[in-house]
Amino acid sequence: MTGDVSVALAVMVVGALISFGGTVWLLIQAFSVSSMWGWMCLLCSPAQLAFVVINFGKAWRPFAFQTLGGLLVFFTRTYLESRSPELFDLAAPRDGRLARATPVEQPYIASPGAPPKDDDPGRLILLSPVAATATIDGSPAPVPVEVALPPGFHEIVLTDATGQSATLRARVARRTTTRICWNFTSVNFCNVPQLAAAEGRW
Repeated sequence: MTGDVSVALAVMVVGALISFGGTVWLLIQAFSVSSMWGWMCLLCSPAQLAFVVINFGKAWRPFAFQTLGGLLVFFTRTYLESRSPELFDLAAPRDGRLARATPVEQPYIASPGAPPKDDDPGRLILLSPVAATATIDGSPAPVPVEVALPPGFHEIVLTDATGQSATLRARVARRTTTRICWNFTSVNFCNVPQLAAAEGRW
């Protein structure tokens, strides 16, 4: 994890704490005006805004703290999603960078072994815009491939026609689809949401 990402994570935690502190302070102010205001603000978030408008002199400072903390969390999360998407996307490789997915024609449908009865499988869709082969947990598979896998982490090794290889660790969840595209030409990662259009063209 790079230094700027660590700092951004620290700022996000501080923002969350400031926002939480502002919320607690605002509730204390509401209860000091009346128990009705206190319970309304505690149980119904929009009532907090009404309380701030009606009791601006008492409530503007905690509301400012709440807003400042929320803005810190929002902006640092936006920064982190653009800088280190793997923090929010467990299927992303550790050192990957985002790229636009290249459409892949006619995927091969693999027929995996049946998963355990009490384990709902997930689907892994693996793509590469160049000719490639893969091994998924040590079993060879052509690319593109769509395969049912039990939930958990799976190791994927992709090898292109020139022998260049990439090792990925993907998390497959129950009854969900994990899509991964690896582009060897520019050595970058095609992110999960960007593969939806490519999947629609299959």
